[in-house]
Amino acid sequence: MILRTSSIRIHLVGSPDFVRGRAVHAFTLIELLTVIAIIGILAAITIPTIGKVRESARKTTCLSNVRSIGQALVMYGNDNKDMGPKVGNQKGKGLMWRSGGGFLNFGQLLPYLNYKTRSASQIPDIPSFFLCPAISENRIQYNIDHPGEETSYWLNLQATSGHTFAEGTEEDSVPLSQLPPRRVVITDYCQWWNPRPTQDNHAAQGFHAFRMNGSVTWLPTSKTTGLSGWIWSPLDDI
Repeated sequence: MILRTSSIRIHLVGSPDFVRGRAVHAFTLIELLTVIAIIGILAAITIPTIGKVRESARKTTCLSNVRSIGQALVMYGNDNKDMGPKVGNQKGKGLMWRSGGGFLNFGQLLPYLNYKTRSASQIPDIPSFFLCPAISENRIQYNIDHPGEETSYWLNLQATSGHTFAEGTEEDSVPLSQLPPRRVVITDYCQWWNPRPTQDNHAAQGFHAFRMNGSVTWLPTSKTTGLSGWIWSPLDDI
């Protein structure tokens, strides 16, 4: 049945019309709500899955960064009498270069990461392999406020050269070959001992760690919270 109002055709629910030989029916309210409910269920299933896939991809990229930096550190040591990059008495464990433009810490590893440059001033931005894709928003802002100074990874000062904090402590530079095989020397930016961090990578859930034996492991902060700050040796057993 078809009602005609001027030139407008209104199809009543349950009243078939025939277009090119096929019957056309309007959706009932119940059918429409059913479709909406199905879409909502599919979204509830799909969106968390997409989030997990993205998180997994970020962790994979970060793991690759940590491994590459760690391997660059070992190669640097092979070419520099078993010592890591020069750091002097700088405190910044993620520092890339001095404000004056001279490389230190991670900056001295650039040639071993296939990144060729003569000075820090020639680098417009921090190379991507020095930045964790799961960096915190607070850390991003810090890097904006301190352009070219910080990476989003840490270097154990024991694996540097020229750093003397207190003789015999873990803040003192030593030859790389003297470090235990499981000693962690490269990590994500992560205050693993702090129960309330504000700038940690991976939402403070854990961090990647490169050990002197060449392995890279994921250490959940649930196992490291409460340890002494800046003391790396307890990580040997985790």
